[in-house]
Order: sequence, then structure tokens, then C-alpha cells
Amino acid sequence: MTSEERQLHKIYHPNGVLRAEWSTVGAEMGGLHRMWFDNGQLFGEATFKLGIANGAVREWNRDGYMTLDATMVEGVYAGRYRRWWDDGTPECDGSMVQGKRQPGFIDYNEDGTVRQIRA
Repeated sequence: MTSEERQLHKIYHPNGVLRAEWSTVGAEMGGLHRMWFDNGQLFGEATFKLGIANGAVREWNRDGYMTLDATMVEGVYAGRYRRWWDDGTPECDGSMVQGKRQPGFIDYNEDGTVRQIRA
């Protein structure tokens, strides 16, 4: 095997449930990285290129509610960024440029009411 071939890696929770799965190309993480809770529920997934998050980033809570849906470009949030409270109520929603919230970015209270809209 050459150092440039893709290798799949897996680690497991003590109860035998898959904990994480990722690929490397040479020494760098590349492709889809996925993580699971010990109950088998998917916790998160992100796409990596040359060891840096680059693409979709998603997270869920132990009950299966999505808690994050975003995009990263070269390790920095860019584009639409959405986060939810654990019960599925929106926490924030808006656009990111170079990891910074843009005008119109909305933050919500835990009861779903608008807390702030970025000017």
C-alpha cells in the first residue's frame, strides 16, 4: 500500500457500537468523517479535504433531532448556518462569511421567539 491510498478507520464504544469512522489519504483526513453516540444514533458528520473540514457539517442529538446544518470552507463556516435547540426549536439561522455572522442572522430563544436579528 502506498502512502497515497485511502484507508478507512473505525473505533468503537465500549458497548461495541461504532463510535467514529473516517478515511485518510496518506497522513491527512479526507472524505466523510462520521461519529455516533453509544446508543447508535448518529452524532455528527463532516467532510474533510487534506485534514481540514471542507463541505457539509451536520450534528444531531441523542434523540435524533438535527442540531446543526452548516457548511465549512477550508475549516471556516461559510454560507447558510442553522442550529437547533435539543428539542428541535430553532436556535439560530443565517449566513456566515469567513466564520462571521452576517446582517439578517437570527438568534432565537429556547421558546422559539426571536431574540435578535443582526443588523
